[in-house]
Amino acid sequence: MIVLEAFNAKHGDSLLLRYEHNGERRLWMIDGGPRGVLKNSLQPRLDDLRGEDESLRIDLAMVSHIDDDHIAGMVQLSRELVRLKDRGKTLPLDIRRFWHNGFREVIGGGDLSAIAPAASSAQLAASSDDLGAIERQFGVDFGDNKVAGQLVLASVNQGIELLANIKSLRIPLNEPIGRRIEAPGSIELDGASITFLGPLKHRLDALKQAWADAVAAGDTTRLVGLFREDGELDESIPNLSSISMMVEIDGRKLLLTGDARGDDIVDGWTAAGGDERTPFPVDILKMPHHGSDRNISERFLKLFPADHYVISADGKHDNPDIGTVRAMAETLGDREYTVHLTNRTPAMRRSLDALEEERAKPGRRFKVRFRDDDSSFLAVELT
Repeated sequence: MIVLEAFNAKHGDSLLLRYEHNGERRLWMIDGGPRGVLKNSLQPRLDDLRGEDESLRIDLAMVSHIDDDHIAGMVQLSRELVRLKDRGKTLPLDIRRFWHNGFREVIGGGDLSAIAPAASSAQLAASSDDLGAIERQFGVDFGDNKVAGQLVLASVNQGIELLANIKSLRIPLNEPIGRRIEAPGSIELDGASITFLGPLKHRLDALKQAWADAVAAGDTTRLVGLFREDGELDESIPNLSSISMMVEIDGRKLLLTGDARGDDIVDGWTAAGGDERTPFPVDILKMPHHGSDRNISERFLKLFPADHYVISADGKHDNPDIGTVRAMAETLGDREYTVHLTNRTPAMRRSLDALEEERAKPGRRFKVRFRDDDSSFLAVELT
């Protein structure tokens, strides 16, 4: 059995993937959500899975990209493990490998001192919920996505701490790849075949150049502005650097997307040798960027028709977008599939109403499933 557990990660992502290989239980932990998710959702589940054992083996831990709503919980978790290690305590988690591209790796090394004041200010602003501070201090307008932009900027510091904690815990980083994770590429890992669809090398090269140009100009406003997410398409550096991958286990296929853009994922598929003209059905598709309509395209939806679509969102930043809901229904037509949602909040009402309107149209055969109120996660099981 293969099980993907999607946690109540509020507006973020936190996933566990469980399966068996050679008679052994395998467990992957992907992203940790924003503040509060570790304590309220993820940690209790990890404790439950550990049971009476001294330590729970995590075969793979991964942060898809530096973004507060994906990385914060993992930073808190790694910080606690370091604290226990320093006190000589047995660690409750045995993490065998960690995959993460830090910001320095994304932009190809270089000096981060130019952005350090803005990143530090953003982190302090986030902790005090004063998310207008960075705009006032540095005179940059994040537009309609000021909260997201500032929290992503704050997560530069979180990424630096996470990598330091991984090193302190002596967890192998990006193994067996041995370098920055990028697409195209593929590996075999514990009975799973993994094809990396993102981040694309040419996208990372472009981001590296944009960063170099901003640093050379010595313009802090330009540096901070690289984290904006406004416009018809998502252009945020961290989101475009998301690790996205096709995972195949025992003939079942899962597409894990982080906050990548759908057109980039399609390009990653063709770069890996896939045929864009031939649909590639998958069992589970974790929708990019919490169902944002800036991260999907018709090409993407048509290429990867799924039996199960997982959307982790709570209405913050209008995710999932009404446009995404309608585009899915119109593009997928009369296919049978299930949309799994981690939350059903008042802020999602317009999107959920649109979903119900689409479901009521003649010929529609899709189902909608929500996380139970008394559970911290929803599970999608493939038997």
